[in-house]
Amino acid sequence: MFPNPSNGKLEVRASEPLRQHAKLIIYDTQGRAILRLLVQKGMRSTMVNTEHLAKGVYTLQLWFDNGSSGWEKVVEQ
Repeated sequence: MFPNPSNGKLEVRASEPLRQHAKLIIYDTQGRAILRLLVQKGMRSTMVNTEHLAKGVYTLQLWFDNGSSGWEKVVEQ
């Protein structure tokens, strides 16, 4: 994912096309989900508009149809 820190736009990229749908969720420091996107099967990257986020640290999580997930910290400047 880049750029990180972000300044309004964030690209989330996979090393290969997704084999299943994924939910992309961004959480604030209080654990509240503030952004939810569906990433379609077959995609290699998606752009996330972060312009509406206040400056700070967020957690980006990807949930896959098979129940697995991954997460990263995102800094919004």
